[in-house]
Amino acid sequence: MSQSSKRTVHATPDQLRGAAEKVAPYLEPLLEHVLTQEGRGALAARAIVGTYLPQIHLLARDWLLKAIPRLFEGGTTTPLQSAIEGTSSSAGCWVLGNRC
Repeated sequence: MSQSSKRTVHATPDQLRGAAEKVAPYLEPLLEHVLTQEGRGALAARAIVGTYLPQIHLLARDWLLKAIPRLFEGGTTTPLQSAIEGTSSSAGCWVLGNRC
């Protein structure tokens, strides 16, 4: 493998902001849809949201900050009661600024 193919490319803050502005209008309705689901499929979908909290924070920060009460309602519970809590305790603390 050549040296050039091993290089890591980093985005600038302006590039990240631009990407977030383009993605958020598409991402936010999908996330809202996930939060309105019920049943077993909802648990899996919410678990995936919990897994990707840092990425969601990057791409849809305003939505995430507004949704935190819904995402973590009920406090610490079992993963079957709150799939987001079950998958994201460290990610949630990171998004909340390590206030956990």
